[in-house]
Amino acid sequence: MKCFSAPCSVIPFDPLTCYVRPERRVTVARVLEGRVGDRVASAESGGRSVKLAEFLVKAISPSYLYLVIDHEWPGSTAAVRESWRAWVGTVVIPCHSKLDILEAALRATNHLGTTRHAMLFCSSQRTLEIFKMVRERSLESSTLQWVVALEGGDLMPALGHVLREGTQVTLFVRDLADVRHHVVWSSYIDPSDTIQFERRGAWRAEDEDQDDVSLDGWLFPDLNRFYQDFRGRQLVAAVLNNWPFFGLRYLPDGGAVADSGLDVSVLDALSSSLNFTYTVKEPSDGQWGGPQPDGAITGIIGMVASHQAHLAINEITITASRERVVDFTLPYFLESTILVSRAPAPKSRAFAIFYPFSPLVGVLQAGLPVPSYTNRVKLQVFQELAVNRTGHLQIKMLNAIKLQLQGMSQIQIHLNFRSPFGSWQIWGLLAASTGLMGPIVWVVAAVLRSISEHRDKLDLYSLKTKVAHISLQESAFNMYGSLLRQENMIQVNRWSLRILFFLWYIFCNIIYAIYSGTLTAYLAIPSFEQPIDSLNDLLEATQDGYVPLFLVGSSNEFLFKAASSGIFHQVWKAHDPSSSFSYTIDDAMDMINYAPLWQVLEGKRVFVNARLGSLIRATIRGRHKFYLARQTMYPQGYAIVCRSGAPYKRNFEKMLIRMTELGLVDKWTQDQVTKVPRASGSEGHKTRLRAPEAITLHHLQGAFYIMSLGFLLATMVLLGEICGYNCLTCEP
Repeated sequence: MKCFSAPCSVIPFDPLTCYVRPERRVTVARVLEGRVGDRVASAESGGRSVKLAEFLVKAISPSYLYLVIDHEWPGSTAAVRESWRAWVGTVVIPCHSKLDILEAALRATNHLGTTRHAMLFCSSQRTLEIFKMVRERSLESSTLQWVVALEGGDLMPALGHVLREGTQVTLFVRDLADVRHHVVWSSYIDPSDTIQFERRGAWRAEDEDQDDVSLDGWLFPDLNRFYQDFRGRQLVAAVLNNWPFFGLRYLPDGGAVADSGLDVSVLDALSSSLNFTYTVKEPSDGQWGGPQPDGAITGIIGMVASHQAHLAINEITITASRERVVDFTLPYFLESTILVSRAPAPKSRAFAIFYPFSPLVGVLQAGLPVPSYTNRVKLQVFQELAVNRTGHLQIKMLNAIKLQLQGMSQIQIHLNFRSPFGSWQIWGLLAASTGLMGPIVWVVAAVLRSISEHRDKLDLYSLKTKVAHISLQESAFNMYGSLLRQENMIQVNRWSLRILFFLWYIFCNIIYAIYSGTLTAYLAIPSFEQPIDSLNDLLEATQDGYVPLFLVGSSNEFLFKAASSGIFHQVWKAHDPSSSFSYTIDDAMDMINYAPLWQVLEGKRVFVNARLGSLIRATIRGRHKFYLARQTMYPQGYAIVCRSGAPYKRNFEKMLIRMTELGLVDKWTQDQVTKVPRASGSEGHKTRLRAPEAITLHHLQGAFYIMSLGFLLATMVLLGEICGYNCLTCEP
């Protein structure tokens, strides 16, 4: 295995890197047959081919060059030698080699942002086969420019049918009448969406070292300038009926036209600025779609990848899997993903009397989420992403939209508790304190009575009359009555008992004030079930029968499905294949609160979806019926999908950046928000806290439960006493 040291020789070996000079390297792809230099040494007399090869390398000044050459072409060595002199990274591939080698070489450098050139010096039949391979394997690229040398122009019509937009080709067609004369043609797309060739000049090889060149501009057209004006061309846009982003209006003949939405405004602005018209087309499966494990590409992504549409726009999230089959512009809209569930149901008031001493989890459903360190970090990442990808922040706009939408709904205070029976430590201490206070008073009184009996000189007549005859049961009952603000029947004239009663009265007043005030607040303001605010809450809720809900073919489905570990993977494992998927956002929002009669998961679904669309649809259906989680996740950017290698992508990006910088995207978004209709059941809702409710039997059911329990217990004790009395009085 060797590396060539001279630019005019090519030695066969497996692909590797050979350093011709320390500063420059030439990569030679696998050459399957013999030493090319030996075979073409006798053909170097073809000076015209040599001069053409030298001219092309000098004219295009490539930074990276692919030479696809025929063994018998006289200019092969000249092309390699000239690229070596120009210090150009060159890949030499014989025309007869497998097309897979050329495909691998093209894909290996496809990520480079610099312009690459490929020179084809092959037979007409092989040239046509190469461009068919480029079409079938979607190797179009706006950074790859092809130069083809042809013998005569018979191949041009067939080549025009094979080429697709994104493959830029310049032809040097030799004039059969004058072999020194070459006509230069360049491909372009005409308004009828077909590939045509435009004559750009001529090249003629002279006997001297100088060439006669007459070109109308450059060998390759300036694509940025060319696509500044589409000349009235009609494009096909793949969309879904998904207002507020892209709403469709259906015609009587079954067709559809763009109606209103944020993305409609964006596309209208692009068409007006770049002078093109568009028609809309929906995918047959009704999905956003993307690459599938079986190799198929579904949805509107598949329509663009298969060249059924020129672009796709409709709340389309940029994902790594989709970028492998289509090209995305820079994002023009940023938002995050949230969890949407049914509104927490009011908690039962049966045990409201225990709530004042319960561990409280309070949630104020207002304009902005409760600030936390996690949310601040996510917001910072969200802002940095917006700056890096579009150069424009949209955070203020998103907050304003959220406030405006939530202004249509009623702000509620959600009071949630881990246990309706409260903290057993507090209730245990209260019971123990009340139970011990009676015996303590009884013991102190007994001690005082014992002292008076042994000291006749002390006047304890009053003490004996007031305390001596109080039993333990009476003492305990009076202490319990003091806790409930009842009058204490025990009267004392000794300071030891007075101090004990004084401290007990203070303790009872504090407990009574705290309990009664807090209980009044709980009875007046409704309490609700624990809401689902994060993915961890969703995992806990799955134990109660909740399941996550995804849109079929959406980026969220692909994201959770592709996760192999972590919280996303755990959530995906909890999904139910029969009830965790919906084809439209509207159906998903309806499934959150309602379900068919044959399903038992009514209200047991948590929708994973983007925030803006969910918030608008919740407002339309009644904001009070839904709960939007406070924690957000997975910031996602929406972009326009273009065909792989689409040359007009850069012009789209320039216009999108200009729109965002001018604030047009923000304005169009808020224009759609103002169109949001209110639900009939929430017209009277105001953005203020709910006024305290009047106390009803529903609030006091706990007190009646206790009274009923007391009656039952007293009845049982009475029956026991009667039975005991009968047993004692009955004769043997």
